[in-house]
Amino acid sequence: MNLFALLCFAVAITNIIQGFYVLSLAPKKPINIVFFALAICSSVWNLGYTFLIPAESEEIAWFWYKFALWGWPLAPGLMVLFVLYLTESLRKRVSILTISLILIPGILISLLGQFTKVFAVGFIVGGDLGTIEIHDSTNPFYLFTNLYIFVALVLSVLILSFSHSQTKSKRLRKQLILVGFGLASTVLLAVFENVFLPLSSIGYPAIGSTNFLFLMIAIWYAISKYQLLTINTHDAFPHLTENMKEYLIITNTE
Repeated sequence: MNLFALLCFAVAITNIIQGFYVLSLAPKKPINIVFFALAICSSVWNLGYTFLIPAESEEIAWFWYKFALWGWPLAPGLMVLFVLYLTESLRKRVSILTISLILIPGILISLLGQFTKVFAVGFIVGGDLGTIEIHDSTNPFYLFTNLYIFVALVLSVLILSFSHSQTKSKRLRKQLILVGFGLASTVLLAVFENVFLPLSSIGYPAIGSTNFLFLMIAIWYAISKYQLLTINTHDAFPHLTENMKEYLIITNTE
Protein backbone atom coordinates (compact mmCIF):
# COMPACT_ATOMS: atom_id res chain seq x y z
CA MET A 1 0.00 0.00 0.00
CA ASN A 2 1.01 3.63 -0.51
CA LEU A 3 3.18 4.90 2.36
CA PHE A 4 1.13 8.07 2.71
CA ALA A 5 -2.02 5.96 2.97
CA LEU A 6 -0.41 3.80 5.64
CA LEU A 7 0.51 6.93 7.59
CA CYS A 8 -3.10 8.15 7.42
CA PHE A 9 -4.33 4.76 8.63
CA ALA A 10 -1.87 4.74 11.54
CA VAL A 11 -2.98 8.22 12.64
CA ALA A 12 -6.65 7.20 12.34
CA ILE A 13 -6.14 4.24 14.68
CA THR A 14 -4.08 6.36 17.09
CA ASN A 15 -6.82 9.00 17.21
CA ILE A 16 -9.51 6.42 17.98
CA ILE A 17 -7.48 4.86 20.79
CA GLN A 18 -6.64 8.20 22.37
CA GLY A 19 -10.20 9.46 21.98
CA PHE A 20 -11.64 6.52 23.92
CA TYR A 21 -8.84 6.73 26.48
CA VAL A 22 -9.48 10.41 27.21
CA LEU A 23 -13.23 9.78 27.40
CA SER A 24 -12.64 6.99 29.93
CA LEU A 25 -10.72 9.39 32.21
CA ALA A 26 -13.83 11.48 32.86
CA PRO A 27 -16.81 10.41 30.72
CA LYS A 28 -19.12 13.18 31.97
CA LYS A 29 -16.77 16.13 31.59
CA PRO A 30 -17.73 18.28 28.57
CA ILE A 31 -14.10 18.90 27.61
CA ASN A 32 -13.42 15.15 27.44
CA ILE A 33 -16.52 14.62 25.32
CA VAL A 34 -15.44 17.41 22.95
CA PHE A 35 -11.95 15.92 22.69
CA PHE A 36 -13.48 12.51 21.94
CA ALA A 37 -15.57 14.07 19.14
CA LEU A 38 -12.47 15.82 17.79
CA ALA A 39 -10.53 12.54 17.80
CA ILE A 40 -13.34 10.76 15.94
CA CYS A 41 -13.50 13.55 13.33
CA SER A 42 -9.75 13.27 12.79
CA SER A 43 -10.07 9.48 12.49
CA VAL A 44 -12.81 9.80 9.85
CA TRP A 45 -10.68 12.32 7.95
CA ASN A 46 -7.60 10.09 8.03
CA LEU A 47 -9.54 6.94 7.22
CA GLY A 48 -11.03 8.63 4.15
CA TYR A 49 -7.59 9.60 2.89
CA THR A 50 -6.28 6.12 3.63
CA PHE A 51 -8.34 4.95 0.65
CA LEU A 52 -8.40 8.21 -1.33
CA ILE A 53 -4.64 8.44 -1.81
CA PRO A 54 -4.22 5.02 -3.51
CA ALA A 55 -7.55 5.34 -5.45
CA GLU A 56 -7.39 3.95 -8.98
CA SER A 57 -10.19 6.08 -10.41
CA GLU A 58 -11.65 9.53 -9.89
CA GLU A 59 -15.01 7.99 -8.86
CA ILE A 60 -13.35 6.09 -6.01
CA ALA A 61 -11.43 9.21 -5.02
CA TRP A 62 -14.65 11.24 -4.84
CA PHE A 63 -16.36 8.58 -2.72
CA TRP A 64 -13.65 8.62 -0.07
CA TYR A 65 -13.25 12.39 -0.27
CA LYS A 66 -16.94 12.80 0.58
CA PHE A 67 -16.50 10.27 3.39
CA ALA A 68 -13.64 12.38 4.81
CA LEU A 69 -15.89 15.45 4.61
CA TRP A 70 -17.85 14.07 7.59
CA GLY A 71 -14.67 14.59 9.63
CA TRP A 72 -12.41 17.54 8.89
CA PRO A 73 -14.96 20.38 8.45
CA LEU A 74 -16.19 19.79 12.01
CA ALA A 75 -12.69 19.92 13.51
CA PRO A 76 -12.23 23.75 13.59
CA GLY A 77 -15.45 24.31 15.54
CA LEU A 78 -14.64 21.47 17.93
CA MET A 79 -11.19 22.96 18.50
CA VAL A 80 -12.78 26.27 19.52
CA LEU A 81 -15.12 24.44 21.93
CA PHE A 82 -12.19 22.46 23.35
CA VAL A 83 -10.20 25.64 23.98
CA LEU A 84 -13.20 27.36 25.59
CA TYR A 85 -13.66 24.47 28.02
CA LEU A 86 -9.92 24.17 28.65
CA THR A 87 -9.61 27.82 29.61
CA GLU A 88 -12.80 27.56 31.67
CA SER A 89 -14.41 30.25 29.53
CA LEU A 90 -17.52 28.04 29.62
CA ARG A 91 -17.90 27.29 33.32
CA LYS A 92 -21.63 26.65 33.34
CA ARG A 93 -23.72 24.34 31.24
CA VAL A 94 -23.64 25.56 27.65
CA SER A 95 -26.86 25.81 25.72
CA ILE A 96 -27.38 23.70 22.64
CA LEU A 97 -27.81 26.95 20.71
CA THR A 98 -24.29 28.15 21.61
CA ILE A 99 -22.70 24.85 20.61
CA SER A 100 -24.74 24.78 17.40
CA LEU A 101 -23.61 28.27 16.37
CA ILE A 102 -19.98 27.21 16.74
CA LEU A 103 -20.44 23.96 14.81
CA ILE A 104 -22.95 25.06 12.14
CA PRO A 105 -20.34 26.28 9.60
CA GLY A 106 -18.56 22.93 9.69
CA ILE A 107 -21.84 21.02 9.45
CA LEU A 108 -22.85 23.09 6.42
CA ILE A 109 -19.51 22.41 4.72
CA SER A 110 -19.91 18.66 5.35
CA LEU A 111 -23.45 18.64 3.96
CA LEU A 112 -22.73 20.87 0.95
CA GLY A 113 -19.69 18.76 0.13
CA GLN A 114 -21.90 15.75 -0.49
CA PHE A 115 -23.66 17.54 -3.35
CA THR A 116 -21.26 20.19 -4.64
CA LYS A 117 -17.53 20.89 -4.83
CA VAL A 118 -16.72 22.94 -1.76
CA PHE A 119 -12.96 22.38 -1.66
CA ALA A 120 -11.41 19.97 -4.14
CA VAL A 121 -12.80 20.23 -7.67
CA GLY A 122 -11.10 17.14 -9.10
CA PHE A 123 -8.32 14.61 -8.75
CA ILE A 124 -5.29 13.34 -10.63
CA VAL A 125 -5.12 9.62 -9.92
CA GLY A 126 -2.33 7.17 -10.60
CA GLY A 127 0.56 9.45 -9.62
CA ASP A 128 3.81 8.10 -8.23
CA LEU A 129 3.00 9.45 -4.77
CA GLY A 130 -0.74 8.88 -4.92
CA THR A 131 -3.89 10.81 -5.79
CA ILE A 132 -3.43 14.56 -6.16
CA GLU A 133 -6.21 17.03 -5.36
CA ILE A 134 -7.13 19.85 -7.76
CA HIS A 135 -8.27 23.07 -6.09
CA ASP A 136 -9.95 26.17 -7.51
CA SER A 137 -8.99 29.21 -5.45
CA THR A 138 -11.79 31.27 -7.05
CA ASN A 139 -14.54 28.95 -5.77
CA PRO A 140 -16.66 30.87 -3.19
CA PHE A 141 -17.09 27.72 -1.09
CA TYR A 142 -13.32 27.23 -1.14
CA LEU A 143 -12.76 30.78 0.10
CA PHE A 144 -15.44 30.43 2.80
CA THR A 145 -13.93 27.16 4.06
CA ASN A 146 -10.45 28.65 4.33
CA LEU A 147 -11.84 31.72 6.08
CA TYR A 148 -13.69 29.49 8.54
CA ILE A 149 -10.51 27.54 9.34
CA PHE A 150 -8.49 30.76 9.70
CA VAL A 151 -11.04 32.39 12.04
CA ALA A 152 -11.25 29.23 14.18
CA LEU A 153 -7.45 29.08 14.50
CA VAL A 154 -7.04 32.78 15.36
CA LEU A 155 -9.93 32.66 17.84
CA SER A 156 -8.48 29.58 19.56
CA VAL A 157 -5.00 31.11 19.81
CA LEU A 158 -6.38 34.40 21.17
CA ILE A 159 -8.42 32.60 23.83
CA LEU A 160 -5.40 30.51 24.85
CA SER A 161 -3.13 33.57 24.95
CA PHE A 162 -5.56 35.62 27.03
CA SER A 163 -6.13 32.79 29.49
CA HIS A 164 -2.36 32.19 29.75
CA SER A 165 -1.81 35.84 30.64
CA GLN A 166 -4.59 35.84 33.25
CA THR A 167 -4.21 32.53 35.08
CA LYS A 168 -1.97 32.17 38.11
CA SER A 169 -1.93 28.39 37.97
CA LYS A 170 1.44 27.12 36.73
CA ARG A 171 -0.09 23.76 35.83
CA LEU A 172 -2.78 25.38 33.69
CA ARG A 173 -0.24 27.70 32.04
CA LYS A 174 1.85 24.69 30.99
CA GLN A 175 -1.27 22.91 29.73
CA LEU A 176 -2.21 25.96 27.65
CA ILE A 177 1.28 26.20 26.14
CA LEU A 178 1.26 22.52 25.14
CA VAL A 179 -2.23 22.66 23.66
CA GLY A 180 -1.49 25.94 21.88
CA PHE A 181 1.70 24.55 20.34
CA GLY A 182 -0.01 21.33 19.27
CA LEU A 183 -3.03 23.16 17.86
CA ALA A 184 -1.02 25.76 15.92
CA SER A 185 1.37 23.13 14.52
CA THR A 186 -1.51 20.90 13.45
CA VAL A 187 -3.55 23.58 11.70
CA LEU A 188 -0.68 25.45 10.04
CA LEU A 189 0.92 22.27 8.64
CA ALA A 190 -2.48 20.95 7.55
CA VAL A 191 -3.25 24.19 5.70
CA PHE A 192 0.18 24.13 4.05
CA GLU A 193 -0.19 20.52 2.86
CA ASN A 194 -3.89 20.63 1.98
CA VAL A 195 -4.19 24.16 0.61
CA PHE A 196 -0.90 25.60 -0.63
CA LEU A 197 0.64 22.44 -2.08
CA PRO A 198 -2.45 21.50 -4.16
CA LEU A 199 -2.47 25.03 -5.59
CA SER A 200 1.18 24.71 -6.58
CA SER A 201 2.62 22.60 -9.38
CA ILE A 202 4.07 20.11 -6.89
CA GLY A 203 2.43 16.70 -7.28
CA TYR A 204 2.02 15.96 -3.58
CA PRO A 205 -0.91 14.16 -1.90
CA ALA A 206 -2.96 16.16 0.59
CA ILE A 207 -1.98 14.51 3.87
CA GLY A 208 -2.72 17.40 6.21
CA SER A 209 -4.92 15.06 8.23
CA THR A 210 -1.85 13.28 9.60
CA ASN A 211 -0.72 16.46 11.34
CA PHE A 212 -3.40 15.89 13.96
CA LEU A 213 -0.77 13.63 15.46
CA PHE A 214 1.04 16.76 16.73
CA LEU A 215 -2.04 17.86 18.68
CA MET A 216 -2.56 14.33 19.99
CA ILE A 217 1.06 14.09 21.18
CA ALA A 218 0.79 17.47 22.91
CA ILE A 219 -2.47 16.42 24.61
CA TRP A 220 -1.01 13.05 25.59
CA TYR A 221 2.03 14.70 27.19
CA ALA A 222 -0.20 17.20 29.00
CA ILE A 223 -2.27 14.30 30.36
CA SER A 224 0.70 12.32 31.63
CA LYS A 225 2.72 15.30 32.90
CA TYR A 226 0.13 17.85 34.02
CA GLN A 227 -3.05 15.77 34.52
CA LEU A 228 -4.94 17.43 31.66
CA LEU A 229 -8.48 16.06 31.13
CA THR A 230 -8.35 13.95 34.27
CA ILE A 231 -10.67 14.18 37.26
CA ASN A 232 -9.36 16.40 40.03
CA THR A 233 -10.67 17.08 43.53
CA HIS A 234 -12.12 20.40 42.47
CA ASP A 235 -14.30 18.69 39.87
CA ALA A 236 -15.10 15.66 41.97
CA PHE A 237 -16.13 17.41 45.21
CA PRO A 238 -19.55 18.65 44.02
CA HIS A 239 -20.45 15.17 42.79
CA LEU A 240 -19.40 13.62 46.09
CA THR A 241 -21.49 16.00 48.18
CA GLU A 242 -24.59 16.48 46.07
CA ASN A 243 -26.00 13.08 46.98
CA MET A 244 -25.08 13.11 50.66
CA LYS A 245 -28.23 12.88 52.76
CA GLU A 246 -26.76 12.98 56.20
CA TYR A 247 -23.72 14.43 57.86
CA LEU A 248 -21.94 12.77 60.76
CA ILE A 249 -19.93 14.92 63.09
CA ILE A 250 -17.60 13.12 65.47
CA THR A 251 -16.08 15.04 68.32
CA ASN A 252 -13.44 13.95 70.72
CA THR A 253 -14.04 15.41 74.19
CA GLU A 254 -10.79 14.11 75.63
